[in-house]
Amino acid sequence: MLPWLRAANKHSYSRLVVVEVPSITCPCGQKQTRKSIRYTQRIPRYLDDPSVRIEYRCPRCRHLRDTVMLLAEYRTLREYWKSEVNAEERERISSLGAISFAEQRIMHEKLSTGNPLTELDY
Repeated sequence: MLPWLRAANKHSYSRLVVVEVPSITCPCGQKQTRKSIRYTQRIPRYLDDPSVRIEYRCPRCRHLRDTVMLLAEYRTLREYWKSEVNAEERERISSLGAISFAEQRIMHEKLSTGNPLTELDY
């Protein structure tokens, strides 16, 4: 079951409650992921809840932006990002290794010749 969907009642499987997960959205409309975060800084506040300043670079518009959100919301967002990739997928990706320059050159040559993607053997 997806992490943001939980059964509302143990005996009622037809009703699902959607749990809101906070997100960081750029003004251009792009939803930010863990990769686009560049810098975080905790802002202590004595009378209010602590906050976090988050600096990110949007992959769509390439602007460097920042936003402020509550620390509790940021922790929830980090936990959600951790659940996006499970351990088996991490092991599979690490076993593939880095892409070599020779592989990049071959792929670039195949794409530049105009071959359709079905003939690329990937």
